[in-house]
Amino acid sequence: MDLNDQQVIYIGDLARILGCTERAIRIRQSRGQEGSTLPRSLKIGGRRVWMRATTIEWIKSLEYKVK
Repeated sequence: MDLNDQQVIYIGDLARILGCTERAIRIRQSRGQEGSTLPRSLKIGGRRVWMRATTIEWIKSLEYKVK
């Protein structure tokens, strides 16, 4: 399955999208930085996941902050 077809994004996918490591994502989560330096996640079956649409919207919102 192509990443573009997935509705749920796992930490490895998010790391590739953001250009950082899984460890960096976990550190940001532990520091409570979701919503600012990370898109908000959900916990499904004991795993942290991100919704693809929410992640795309979060990235687009960063674009407006830069301008």
